[in-house]
Amino acid sequence: MKYNQYCSAIISKLNKWRNNDEIWEVIELFHKQIQRFSTKEKIEYITELRFQMNLDVQQGGLNIYGNTPEFGGVFKEEINRIELTLKSGTSIESTEKQIPKELDSTKAKLFFEKAISLNLMTVDGNGYKWLKTKQLLAYFAMMLSSHLNLSTKLDKEGNITINWILFEHAFGTSKLKGAKHDWLKYNTKFTPNGFEKVDEVFK
Repeated sequence: MKYNQYCSAIISKLNKWRNNDEIWEVIELFHKQIQRFSTKEKIEYITELRFQMNLDVQQGGLNIYGNTPEFGGVFKEEINRIELTLKSGTSIESTEKQIPKELDSTKAKLFFEKAISLNLMTVDGNGYKWLKTKQLLAYFAMMLSSHLNLSTKLDKEGNITINWILFEHAFGTSKLKGAKHDWLKYNTKFTPNGFEKVDEVFK
């Protein structure tokens, strides 16, 4: 079939993953593959890839596909995201331009996809949308900033600073820093309701 070699390359890598770095490599390979196709071909390829992956599961391979959200499930979410973007008539490139480059790395996308699988956020042709409270988004921003090492600057209290503008731009919101401060007016530690679920994204 037309897309056999591309499907085989993805499935082979998924069957060999051992750690986070390798699943990022699979997602990166997928993005490189689809760059050579037209929009129509991209959709055809995703359909064929999904079919081949499911077939491999039935034959005893890809035993993690769809069973472990942070690995096989994350890749499945990425396929779904790209397909939704294509069918919405929005180019992948225009969608990704809405995301600051600091949050557009393969590693960042993995965390975003896991957050999507945990129903904390969604993505469509207009970009990312947070589904929970603004305070919880501020907590997510802090955690993601830490895991991506986005800043080494310290505030006057010795805490790592957060570039809130990056996350406000990515999620189309504002005043995330204020949301954190509002919580700390009445609490000694910034652990907004639902923080445990956000923590799952980074495990």
